[in-house]
Amino acid sequence: MPATVRLPVMARASRSPIPFIQGGALIAAALALGVAVRRSPTALANEFRLNVWLNDHFPAWFGSFSVFVNWLFGPVGAVLLLVVSILAIYWRRRDWSLAARFTALALGGWVVTAILKAVFREPRPALLELCPRLADGVCEWLVVETGTNAFPSGHTAFATGFALAFGFVFARGFSRTTTTFVSLSCCLLVLLVAFTRVYLGVHYLTDTIGAVLVTVGTAVIVRALWPRRLGGGGG
Repeated sequence: MPATVRLPVMARASRSPIPFIQGGALIAAALALGVAVRRSPTALANEFRLNVWLNDHFPAWFGSFSVFVNWLFGPVGAVLLLVVSILAIYWRRRDWSLAARFTALALGGWVVTAILKAVFREPRPALLELCPRLADGVCEWLVVETGTNAFPSGHTAFATGFALAFGFVFARGFSRTTTTFVSLSCCLLVLLVAFTRVYLGVHYLTDTIGAVLVTVGTAVIVRALWPRRLGGGGG
């Protein structure tokens, strides 16, 4: 009797609606935040005051550091981070599937954020006509962006997605201590990038909060959709 060759069986994506409800709720919360703040001139003015205050109360070296972070999580830096990370994952694990998951988690929220930018078309804080009463108190921004694509923050979305993807990789096969350290470091990374976006005056605080909500929500949905191997591996 000829030997039977068993091929890897791929499970269907989870049928449970819970991850989709959770992810959708986070994205909906981001949308509600964006709409609510944009309809409140007072809230927007207060956010602008925060931009100005932060820019005025931090030393010059932090400004230079923030400009570097702006580059690192911008288009060029993000591509370099992704390429290096994908190659490192494959070099260590010899698993292109894991590298593909990493990429999907890292970029999923950024893609949704890019779509929402086109929908909201929110002006950047640098456009002074948003808060004319505060125009006399405006400092010189280190990074000047005057487009209408502020909400949500793309840099913060990529940083959040990258951190989630990185945490996903380190959750597989590493000690609990290492995993905890990496998770905390990823959280600090997201907070740092979000803070620098507000400090540089290129985003309002709610732009960064919205980006985190959108990216985490998207990551939850992406994880639920990803096929898993039956009988082992995959999570």
